[in-house]
Amino acid sequence: MIKNILLAALISASALNAAETKPQCARPLKPTSFDDNRAIQNYNDDVHRYQACMNDFIREHKAIIDRERRIVNDAVNEWNNFASGTSSHNKRSSVSAHTGSTDGHHTVDNSDPTMFYKNLKF
Repeated sequence: MIKNILLAALISASALNAAETKPQCARPLKPTSFDDNRAIQNYNDDVHRYQACMNDFIREHKAIIDRERRIVNDAVNEWNNFASGTSSHNKRSSVSAHTGSTDGHHTVDNSDPTMFYKNLKF
């Protein structure tokens, strides 16, 4: 569920961003006829520049998508670790919290990390 929400947000943000970031590559216009070899060479050079520009744009945006996908997957994994009671940072099954007891600490079982939120209304 969370993954779907995050992916939907990513797709929406990407769609908005995609509308603003079109490739700024000069598309060559093919002449109706070629008068000489120089005209053919110029057109071919323009096609190669256009192709290189488009490839750069595609490579750059694929890298952005890959980075965003990793960020979303990391967030989903972090949530799943939290919700399942495991910790990606610390594998202990309990946390220590100050309670004012004589020893100053109390061990709290976090096998159900949502137990603190069961009485909250959203």
